[in-house]
Amino acid sequence: MSQLLEPLWRLVASQYAGITAPNLNRHIAAALASPIVQSHQALLAPLGLRLDPTPLLWKKLPGPHLRLFFPVQGATAAVEEGMIVALVLLHDVDAGRTLYAHMVHAGPEANPLLKHLYGPMANPKAQMGPNGDRATLRLLEHKRVIWACFLQDRERLGPDDAGRRWRDRYLWSLVRLYFCERCSGCRWGTPRFDGPAGEPYRAATASPGPPARIEPGIHGDLLEALRGSEAWRVESAYARRGGFEVQPKPRLAARLGNGFALVGFAMDTEFLEAGSLVALVAYVNEASRQVLYAQTLSAGPEPEALFLFGDRALGLPPPRPDATAGPARDAYIRWRREAWVRFWLDELEEGLHAASRNWLDGFWLALAKLFGTTKGD
Repeated sequence: MSQLLEPLWRLVASQYAGITAPNLNRHIAAALASPIVQSHQALLAPLGLRLDPTPLLWKKLPGPHLRLFFPVQGATAAVEEGMIVALVLLHDVDAGRTLYAHMVHAGPEANPLLKHLYGPMANPKAQMGPNGDRATLRLLEHKRVIWACFLQDRERLGPDDAGRRWRDRYLWSLVRLYFCERCSGCRWGTPRFDGPAGEPYRAATASPGPPARIEPGIHGDLLEALRGSEAWRVESAYARRGGFEVQPKPRLAARLGNGFALVGFAMDTEFLEAGSLVALVAYVNEASRQVLYAQTLSAGPEPEALFLFGDRALGLPPPRPDATAGPARDAYIRWRREAWVRFWLDELEEGLHAASRNWLDGFWLALAKLFGTTKGD
């Protein structure tokens, strides 16, 4: 275990394990001596791999169950996709029997059983209740993003340093899986896995900037008509079903030509997950004050198709002149995909609140670029 995360692990073990140290040592010894673990060790030896007898993570789960993760080490710190990096097992402390032991492989994918939250093999979860489901889904995202980081690190730092960094991030993701709740920041602090120049890894994305300006004239009775429309009423009610409230003042507005304006309102969203509503956008005719179309937008790696191409489908003017509408859409699609990678890395290193704030800042800037109300195409 790296020096970076060792103090963290001691804190986790002392506060959240739920089992005394002497008993823990006895259970660890019993698990290591079990026939299934012995058979795994026999498989590893010819490959030049060995099981470290000191667990990198353990937790007492409901009932008699004790979860143990043992690191698998080799001659180098280098990591390759599919390589065995750990052994995870479930031990029955009452019966003194190891129920199962599975190898853990490096790569972007997690154990398929984790993906089936309500399947017959889903229990015992790392955490019980709805937070356990969120924690499992969070790990699936973390494994993908730390592998993307690893591939970049390997090109810049070499295989050994990149492998060590991947292992540190993987351990951190396991700690988050087993011990961290959906909170505003990580209670253990922020590891900040720095890049080669001392900067955190960042996917290529738009930098947060000041809110885009509201074009003159898009205010007063136009906004009053918009907020009094049936489209606003229906979409606002739809948002409330999910616990989201549309903010009354617009965050973004642009004239599109042909007498139309496109107006965007923020939601009161503070903590994001895929599907969280983040905005309401509406097409409004400035002369008639008629709202032709309104739609809520959500967080995630992909934009809503009807929002992105709704102008074509409904015969409305595009958010940009025809010559630039296509490239602007492509840039927005690319930003959404890359920013969602950044969101999960920020969530891993800085906590959910900071990751949500970073994504929302970038979202409004990306939307402003799509509407043509700010520079930076």
